[in-house]
Amino acid sequence: FKPYHTYEYDEDEYNYYNMWSGWVYEYDPNYIVDEKLIERILHHIKVVLCNNNEVMYEYILNLWKLILLGKKTGIGLGITGVQGCGKSTIIEFFGTQIIGEKYYAYVQSLEDLTNKFSSLRCMKSFIVIDEIDTWSGDTKTANKLKSMLTQPKTKLEKKNKDPINIDDFANFNFLSNFYDFLKVEGKGDRRNLIQEANHIYTGNKEYFNKLNLDLGSAPLTRKLTKQEKIHATKVSKTFFHFLMNRNIDNFDTRDIPQTEILVNMKMDCTPTIVAFIIKLVEQILKRNIKSIMVKEIFDSYEDFCDKTGMKQKYGTNACFSRRLNKSFKLFKNGIRHKSNGSCFDLFTKNECEELIKKLKMKYMLSKQLESYELPHIIATTGSTEEPNIDIPD
Repeated sequence: FKPYHTYEYDEDEYNYYNMWSGWVYEYDPNYIVDEKLIERILHHIKVVLCNNNEVMYEYILNLWKLILLGKKTGIGLGITGVQGCGKSTIIEFFGTQIIGEKYYAYVQSLEDLTNKFSSLRCMKSFIVIDEIDTWSGDTKTANKLKSMLTQPKTKLEKKNKDPINIDDFANFNFLSNFYDFLKVEGKGDRRNLIQEANHIYTGNKEYFNKLNLDLGSAPLTRKLTKQEKIHATKVSKTFFHFLMNRNIDNFDTRDIPQTEILVNMKMDCTPTIVAFIIKLVEQILKRNIKSIMVKEIFDSYEDFCDKTGMKQKYGTNACFSRRLNKSFKLFKNGIRHKSNGSCFDLFTKNECEELIKKLKMKYMLSKQLESYELPHIIATTGSTEEPNIDIPD
């Protein structure tokens, strides 16, 4: 199965039979594209799907051309929005009328996509996962989905059949009515493009009636007339050639538009403990502290969770201290016990700065967190005055 690839028969060599037999239309370089026929479609993509984001509009059209060229883009396109805003209208049109039913799949849950028997998603080029609710998948499911977006091979497994490995050309589109419907990997996420659809036409029957006729979708009360069917065929064929005629020589899928909702989701996925450590180390460097009381750290952690509204996962000082000592290369020699309580000795200034750099490369902080000041971090002497202890370089 190799989309958009033609094998030439050679009687002297081993030959392949390509199970891909073509999209709905075959590309004709001489086809004249009349953009007036598809202006409603282009308008809906730009205004509704892309929420008037010109950069995302161009990106999606280029992404769809790559799919038509038989490529696996490695990008998961996620669209959220209120019911009836039209977020799925063009997506399903691209799948059914441009890709074709044979290489398009529509599923209604992540479980259907990631379960053991994979025939539903194999030998497909475009898969839409609809009605995803607020993300509730575990890490295993998230990692499986992440792999599916980019893997060049997949396992085809049917009931009572031995599994085989095949080439994977599947591209994924996620639809939801909820906000936090996909798990992104913070600042370092390079697999997802997420946008909140514009609801400007929600409930506008006249708008959707005209658009649906262009898409070949019949009203509930009647069938399409012969003339309407001819018009819809011209529209879909024109849209196919419009995509195929796009110049994508300079297109790089890694230049993902950073939409407002995507940035917010990246911020939201930053673990509380990571956000706190960043603020803690920044405060330590700012005040030149080289040793710090365990209780002061925990008190600051509680205040941090209370003031920012982030979830407090660790309820006791001991549990929290073990987590810090185990997961962050910040404290040397573990916990040191003194007469006035337990404390941590810090690593060097350079090592502390390197830790912040690594964390900020992977995670994002909101403006609220960027400006937050920890109130409890003081020198181990217990003094509230500014310490004069320099961290060694």
